[in-house]
Amino acid sequence: MSTSCTELDGFQADPRRDASAAIRGFYFQIVNTVVRWLELPLGHALICESGEDIDEVFRDVESASLTRILGQL
Repeated sequence: MSTSCTELDGFQADPRRDASAAIRGFYFQIVNTVVRWLELPLGHALICESGEDIDEVFRDVESASLTRILGQL
């Protein structure tokens, strides 16, 4: 059963339930994650939503230890 636009004419949006700001935030984080992933140096990895928003992890050649750069958006 489909609903026509005329049946929704009486609909009143509740601004307290508007999710557009949250969706813009998700979109911003996704775009930034993809850009950082495309620019990621060889041997580095991205970890999302672990320590911070986007963390970059790589092994330090000299000390052989893992280095983690926490990134907040």
